[in-house]
Amino acid sequence: MNETIPEKVNLKIKVKSKFNYGGRGTAIDIRDSELILVEKGTTEREFHLPPGLYEVSAFLGDGKRASQIVEVLSSNETELKFEPDLDYQPAPPEEDSQFKTIDNLEQIDISGARLLDTEADFTVYPAENYWIVQHRDAMRKVSVITFEKNGSRIQASLPISEGHHYSVTCHVKLSIDSQHAPVQINISQSRSIAFGLESMLRSGQIMKAGEVASNALQALIEKYTDPTGALLAALILYKTGQLDEWNKRYLINLTKHHGWLPDCKIILALYLASTKHSEDALNLACEASKQRILLTENFSLLLDLLRYWPDATHNEQRNEALKRLAKIAPSVSWNSMYLTTTAPGG
Repeated sequence: MNETIPEKVNLKIKVKSKFNYGGRGTAIDIRDSELILVEKGTTEREFHLPPGLYEVSAFLGDGKRASQIVEVLSSNETELKFEPDLDYQPAPPEEDSQFKTIDNLEQIDISGARLLDTEADFTVYPAENYWIVQHRDAMRKVSVITFEKNGSRIQASLPISEGHHYSVTCHVKLSIDSQHAPVQINISQSRSIAFGLESMLRSGQIMKAGEVASNALQALIEKYTDPTGALLAALILYKTGQLDEWNKRYLINLTKHHGWLPDCKIILALYLASTKHSEDALNLACEASKQRILLTENFSLLLDLLRYWPDATHNEQRNEALKRLAKIAPSVSWNSMYLTTTAPGG
């Protein structure tokens, strides 16, 4: 009886990621020198390939497609390592006491911007051309940073919240030259799962984000208590058509326990409207219109949901909600991920 001798492994791949069980479940593609796909979406990590040049690629938790060219030999074992290529972010201070309220902050000139104190529920640490923002109180509403820049008064929603230590900070970058998006806000990289979802959503890798959003939604609710991060997962599930009765219970959990975050109500309303629960959907949508919204896309989705509502039964309620949104819409910076409004300063 002849025994099959296993072919010798000549390519090993390691993937480091905060998603997909530490990268073990991250799918990789391998193409040969003629760009023919020889391995598609595999989670295998050891291969025996004919000698030659290969391109190996994967989508990691930084929202980017990472790829490497490698020469595979018949006898020698080649090893590749993949890990996220994160953009630079200054580190927050080691001591929380270094974060200051706006009243107590010695303001330095950051791209001509000056912070304004409008009952801020957060503290700030200036670092290079960033403000690192940390939440400090119980949540009553979406946190909003207000500042003056180039003669305009700008207000931007912040993806921070109380809860787990990793859910309380974000980075605000001001050294960008854009009238359409006057500020860039990013979840701090220490919030690795939420930051990865944000990066994939921002870079348009929606389907790749959809592959991890369901597990991320559960983790960001039950393990890390990061409601603004969980909201990103819920939005991705909606955009990829993956919202179902299983994920609906997490949305209800978010809406119940984090009522200060209206975006949860918006996504739940969209789901209920699609499943013919129109009265509940409209009530949630109208409630959400009374609060400061976190994500610009959710503001737009809510506006469209109310504008094209098919049932005239509750027109008065719907029209009042539309009026509230219409007051804000002309000042929205639509290119900003987090809802940002700009008005003349003074």
